[in-house]
Amino acid sequence: MKKILLFNMASLLFFAMPAFSQETTKPVMSKSMTPAEVNLRVPSAGEAYSFDRQRQVPDDLIVPGEWEESQAILLAWPYPSSNTSTYNVLWSKLINTIQKECEVWIMVDQASDTTLAISRMLAQGVSLTNHKFLIKPTNAFWARDYGPWGFYHGQSDSLGFVDIQYYNTRPLDNQVPSWLAGHLDLGLYSSRIKMEGGNFMVDGYGHGFYSTRLNINNANSNWQNPSWALSQTFDTVQKIFNLNTVTELTSLNCDGGTGHIDIYTKLLDEQTILVSEYPSEVTASDKQIIENNTALMKTLTSTYGRPFKIHRIPMATRNNGTYPITCTQIDSDARGFVNGLFVNKTFIFPSYSNTVSGNVAGDSAAIDMYRKFLPGYNIVLIDARVLTTMGGAIHCITMQIPSENPIRFWHPTVEGIQPWATGGFHILSKITNKDGIASSECKWRKKGSSTWNAIQLTDSSGYLTCIIPGLNILSNDTIEYFLHAESNNGKQMSKPITAPNGYYTFYFDDITNAASVFEPYSKDHLFAAYPNPAREQVNVQFYLKAPASVRITLTDALGRQLHQTELPGQDSGKIETQINISGLQQGIYYYSLYTNGALVKTRKLIVQ
Repeated sequence: MKKILLFNMASLLFFAMPAFSQETTKPVMSKSMTPAEVNLRVPSAGEAYSFDRQRQVPDDLIVPGEWEESQAILLAWPYPSSNTSTYNVLWSKLINTIQKECEVWIMVDQASDTTLAISRMLAQGVSLTNHKFLIKPTNAFWARDYGPWGFYHGQSDSLGFVDIQYYNTRPLDNQVPSWLAGHLDLGLYSSRIKMEGGNFMVDGYGHGFYSTRLNINNANSNWQNPSWALSQTFDTVQKIFNLNTVTELTSLNCDGGTGHIDIYTKLLDEQTILVSEYPSEVTASDKQIIENNTALMKTLTSTYGRPFKIHRIPMATRNNGTYPITCTQIDSDARGFVNGLFVNKTFIFPSYSNTVSGNVAGDSAAIDMYRKFLPGYNIVLIDARVLTTMGGAIHCITMQIPSENPIRFWHPTVEGIQPWATGGFHILSKITNKDGIASSECKWRKKGSSTWNAIQLTDSSGYLTCIIPGLNILSNDTIEYFLHAESNNGKQMSKPITAPNGYYTFYFDDITNAASVFEPYSKDHLFAAYPNPAREQVNVQFYLKAPASVRITLTDALGRQLHQTELPGQDSGKIETQINISGLQQGIYYYSLYTNGALVKTRKLIVQ
């Protein structure tokens, strides 16, 4: 017999399901506030934040990234509406996918609702095997917006919750973080900032992102009394999430009414950002807003001191394969492929077709792109058309609960084109766990080999390091690798989390290939700089097949960008520019050519 957890405000109980019950009914609420709710708003007053149970703000609070390990996914059961069967199909597939990776915590309004929920999932061929039912009434199922933000703190990586204020016209939803923290006996860090979870993302290392809608809401006297200045909103976000860097993105105008960033952008890991890309025929202002926000994010650096990698994914079409082009058309059904959910080694994203209708080819193209962006992940698509007309999708109805006893990795990856060196390739990392790391290693192989070579990581000035040996690696080889660690309490984890099915890949610039003599004039090309080695100044030459905007970057051996030259509007042909390197110390550096934002080539530079 399956166990069902019953949470209430007095106790934690197990109960047996009743044989017959009457399912709760309530209206399905849109993701954004309805006009009636806007008129019912009551402004908040008092302190901007307080730490209810710990009595002081942890100075080592860490909010992990969504791609890190989760112990559970929190969601609310949907209640009957005119399209109940569509909800049942979506929720059943979603719950079944989640429970294969971790527990799924399902909030229902009353104990008797569990019977019908189980029955409805069985009708879809889904048996619950890894779940808890939480008897917690809610107003709506948009759990991302009102659910708790989990964080770690202290030497034991204790789990706690950040509680931000959801719509006060939905009081049952607003209670969820404090209610759950109370029954799990976790610290709760509360703020009266008006903020929804879909309008915030973090990299796990102190960099947060939100949209201008957050400032607009908290500057409104109908939300805050007195209204907040922009600096108060900024400082509060920085304080409650312990952020070093906060990036504000311009809100969209045609996203279903929320202004949330998760509609069009997502961190895929601590150094990679995914952004929707609208086709040229779109006339809505959101197209340019997204491009402006993308341009801003391209100027940002990750925790590794490198520019964020930016991936683009096309806008989703309507059922007939055409794009909505006006603001009104997009706003009424804000479809996109970005609003997905990480569940450990699985990624679930919204799709817009089934066996009867929709653009199957568009969904297939999106899944192919995700397999490229997220190697090794189990990629699952779920038809989300019932949600997008209400302003949300898969990410919006779910919230990760971080794992207990995490092993966390900090690792500037060695990826893409690298200078070929017989001396080997340096791997650098920091790996932490509350009880310490018993062992750690880098596993690597040449592409095509089925055998992984293991190299122990050793301590070097606080970093765990090793060298993948360059001996016997040829310049036309491709190298695959991942990191693995075991803690003193027996926990094991890899980076990437999907290893060994997923891994990092790097390869080389084979300049000895005779064909390369003719290659530069068939496409954009970066030539060897001169002099090299250099001391004061280096000349960089490149060839453009067609007019383009050019960026040249100079990075050190750790990938940290030290110099950037922007050359907009360059004509086709061979071009030369100079870089002043007089301020650089002796060592090995790398210069890269980008045309229209795309990397063309990277080469090595030696500074004497």
